[in-house]
Amino acid sequence: MRLKVELYILSLWVLFLLLFINKAEAPLCFSFDCQFIGFKALITTNWIPTFCVLGMLAGCISYWRFKHRILKASKGAPGTVTVVEHISFENLSFLATYIIPLLCFDLDFHLDEGRNAIMLILVLVAIGAIYIKADLYYTNPSLALMNFKIYRIEYTTAGANAGDLVAHKVIALSRDRLRVGSVIVTKSIGDEGDVELVRIK
Repeated sequence: MRLKVELYILSLWVLFLLLFINKAEAPLCFSFDCQFIGFKALITTNWIPTFCVLGMLAGCISYWRFKHRILKASKGAPGTVTVVEHISFENLSFLATYIIPLLCFDLDFHLDEGRNAIMLILVLVAIGAIYIKADLYYTNPSLALMNFKIYRIEYTTAGANAGDLVAHKVIALSRDRLRVGSVIVTKSIGDEGDVELVRIK
């Protein structure tokens, strides 16, 4: 569950960045008697950008933890890919379905006014609950920007008896380009073992 929440926060990194660019306001002064208005006034004026910065920092921490898991993905038994289907287009579906409409939410309804900011936060929480319950955490546009690809693959590993092969069918997240015949090592990140981090051995 914790990993799913972290990946959801990471998926919103692009939204936080765009909102920060759109909402950040810094008073500019070019005279000799300029004075700093103070951090309190700056944060009060820019509370939405401050929230976005905290979201981006949380996303960076989530990515660091996720990347750390990849480094540990070499402990599993090696397998051989038998079927590969590239499904990275699902990242675009998430982007088009959630990120772009949420950005338009700000442009259309002005977050600074009334309850609109609270509504946006409630929408983010609701989408996050759907995202986690539906196990869509691997559809992540931020990971796509970091060169991760999504595959639906089948691979085989050695069974308990000599000559036996065990077949696996999973969603794979990988920075490597997977092909039929690739020898891989994996690490399960899904609750039911249906989503795995994969790298070529």
